[in-house]
Amino acid sequence: MSNYVRETAIHQLQERLERLEAEFANQDMDYPRKLFLIENCIYGVDIQNIAVQIAKLRCFIALIVEQTVDDYQPNRGIFPLPNLEMKFVAANTLFALEKAEQLSLLGSDIALKEKEAELEQLRHDYFQTYDLGKKRRLKEKDEALRAEIATLLQSQNVSKSSAEKIAYWKPYDQLAEADFFDPHWMFGIEDGFDIVIGNPPYVRHEKLGSEYKVVLKQNFPGIYSGTADLYTYFYGCSLALMKSQGVLAFITSNKWFKANYGKPLRKYISANCQVCDIIDFGELSVFDAATFPMIFLAKKSKKKQTLTRFTQVTSLEPPYPDVQALIKEKGEVLSELALSGENWQFASADVTACLDKMKAVGKPLEKYVDGKIFYGVKTGFNKAFVIDAKTRAELIEQDPKNAEIIKPLSVGDDIRKWHIRDKDRWLIFIPWHFPLHNDSLIKGASAKAEKLFKARYSAIYTYLLNFKDKLASRNQSETGIRYEWYALQRCAATYEEFFQLPKIIFPDIAKESRFSFDTDGRFINDTTFMIPIKDLYLMGILNSKLAWHYLSQTAAVLGDPGKNGRLRLKRIYVSQIPIPPASDADKAVISALVQKCLDAKGQGVAQWEAEIDDRVAHLYGLTPYDLKIIHGD
Repeated sequence: MSNYVRETAIHQLQERLERLEAEFANQDMDYPRKLFLIENCIYGVDIQNIAVQIAKLRCFIALIVEQTVDDYQPNRGIFPLPNLEMKFVAANTLFALEKAEQLSLLGSDIALKEKEAELEQLRHDYFQTYDLGKKRRLKEKDEALRAEIATLLQSQNVSKSSAEKIAYWKPYDQLAEADFFDPHWMFGIEDGFDIVIGNPPYVRHEKLGSEYKVVLKQNFPGIYSGTADLYTYFYGCSLALMKSQGVLAFITSNKWFKANYGKPLRKYISANCQVCDIIDFGELSVFDAATFPMIFLAKKSKKKQTLTRFTQVTSLEPPYPDVQALIKEKGEVLSELALSGENWQFASADVTACLDKMKAVGKPLEKYVDGKIFYGVKTGFNKAFVIDAKTRAELIEQDPKNAEIIKPLSVGDDIRKWHIRDKDRWLIFIPWHFPLHNDSLIKGASAKAEKLFKARYSAIYTYLLNFKDKLASRNQSETGIRYEWYALQRCAATYEEFFQLPKIIFPDIAKESRFSFDTDGRFINDTTFMIPIKDLYLMGILNSKLAWHYLSQTAAVLGDPGKNGRLRLKRIYVSQIPIPPASDADKAVISALVQKCLDAKGQGVAQWEAEIDDRVAHLYGLTPYDLKIIHGD
């Protein structure tokens, strides 16, 4: 560092010390303390300029309220507010400078280090410079220094692109935003942050675009998932920006806890963090948007020194919004392995022990049924394909052959425990390329197939023409390209024959066990799943209180599962229900009880259900104490 730069720095520090002494003399202690913290400890970044300005305003207010008016002092003792352009910046946090170049950017070149030191000092000076002329000169000098640094970086084989980003981003332009973020060049932070606090944006993955996803995959390979929403990547980004033992405090959606797309992130967090506290608000309306918010507190540490505390908030009544009181009242310590790997369980140690016992005994449902758990048909526009009995009769009257492709339909709401409500609902079932759907040579929308469909099923073709505009606009990337406008959006092409078989069916969302059995060849829609197997013993297991308890602890929940909260019965969760082994005699007894429940259509079956539950508990090897825990006693 040159003597000029050193002497200048010492002189400016002396001036700063004198100014601070004056501030302490004329103000309450909180004003200089806050000023010091803002200048030296607090930094902010957001991609939206308005958010940056609001953050600055919040700092200004925090300082203003601590000012003491003194009519005998210049300006009545009120100090001018600091300049915060270099404390809060508009930038894209997820897009860093090229990682391969970071070592070069921190190289030991003497000239480069001197310029960096000069730039750092300039920005400290700017923080409390109030003269407009001096501020303008400092801004110009800042820009000139960055240009010189960019030239030096290129001489060290740093790419022109990265050098130009450093040189030409506009921190003093309140309407500009940088398309990258780098804490070293923006804030002078080289060794990471001690604390990262954030409320990342909730943007669904469908809105990100393929090009944006390519960059996210490059930047966050360890946590990337093609169906992950944007907020998940801020976890990886924030941890990368933190020191070891740094603290992360986030408010985000809780969906990544159990969603399939959250698996890589759960695994990454488990390996790299000590999760301290999770305060989950479920579907409570904490914010206007339905984002299922939670508070997540963790320490960046591979060593697990304490257990995680989990708090399920079930009401916005007092003690809310006192989070500490909520934790004290409802917080439960999770077991040591609750958040291990990609499978997380938010249950107390006792409950987790029961779940582990069930898993140790049973085989996952997915393996028990050889993976045969299937999703229903997705029409893309129900109004066209789902018809009532009157419309069905009219179409068949016009041509009896139309009955071939009009199928009985059940949706999720029709399916109850032990029975299926008959709503006289029907589905016009038209696979892709129908009626040439078995021709494997057809690879896209087929004019030949449409012509033949129109000729063979003219009444249905004419009926669907009433909805052509809507049908053709269902999915712009597929309709008319991969399949014809008159075809179903998803038609279960690889397992269509299973609809005709005896099968267990269940809805995709329920607040109680609702597995039923179909022998009438019903088709199902995309709010429903099916297991094409005739196994009444399996039905008994799935409709038992034990299986429902397992789901309540492992599946995504809308609301409070203890107060009629609804479980998401998606394949990812249901497929893991452990099915216990049983002797032929035990299976026969449970199957007979299930048949009684089916014959009664779920009416007056409490005694039979209780016997099923007792027998299933015995098969899992659960003790009376285990059952008390499961039943909340």
